[in-house]
Parts: sequence; structure tokens; C-alpha cells
Amino acid sequence: MNRPEGCEQERLTILIVVADDVLGGVYALNGGRFGREGLGEVFYLAADDLIWSCLDVGYSDFVSWCLTGDLDMLYGRFASFRPFTDPPPSLDKVYSFYPFLWTKEASEGSPSERVVGADDGVRVRLELAGFEVQ
Repeated sequence: MNRPEGCEQERLTILIVVADDVLGGVYALNGGRFGREGLGEVFYLAADDLIWSCLDVGYSDFVSWCLTGDLDMLYGRFASFRPFTDPPPSLDKVYSFYPFLWTKEASEGSPSERVVGADDGVRVRLELAGFEVQ
């Protein structure tokens, strides 16, 4: 199971998905899944990574950043992707890339993309990162 270093099995309890992005990234509120230190903070599973990163902000600050923050901080490296030059899909859709963006093959070439339902995209993304999804 994918978890931050030092996170003990018995403390893995709650992960609350609070947002996803059009590229397949997932944002989740730590309700204990990532340990006590980051309790109540938002963690990010980037579309091109298999490791969760703590954003060191709570939910309110996260929402504020989504509306007014520097999105290039997380998405600048994807600026050349075709999805950033085309009109975005509807809010209930996300892109699915193959090969997956965290693979060596994706970094060496241009992955193909297709639009899928956001619920399916999040479910598959979490499962591929080693999480059991109900």
C-alpha cells in the first residue's frame, strides 16, 4: 500500500477525496490515513506520480488556492500537453492517459489521451496507486 514514510498500518483510517483535476490528479483530506501530523491537511496525488504529497494547507486554504492561487505551481510542467490547448471537457469528465503519466514510457513520448467520467478516473487512479476503493 502506498503511504508516506512512518505511517503505521493501524493509523490508516480515513481518506476523503475533496477534488480531482482534469489530468487525473486527486486531492484528499487527511482524516487519519496519512498519520496524525498532517491530520486535516490536503494531500495531492499528481497525475504523473504514485506518491501522495502534503500541500501543508487545510481545506479552506485549498479552496482559496483553487480559485485564486498559482496553478502553474502544480500544472506548469503540463503546459505543452494537448489538453491544455484544447477546450476543456465538461466538469464531470477527466483525461485518461496511456501510457500512464508516471511511467518512463510517458516521459519519453507523447501519451495518448481520452476523456472518461470523473468518477471512473478517480476510482482507477486510486486503485492504480494501491488503494482499495469502495
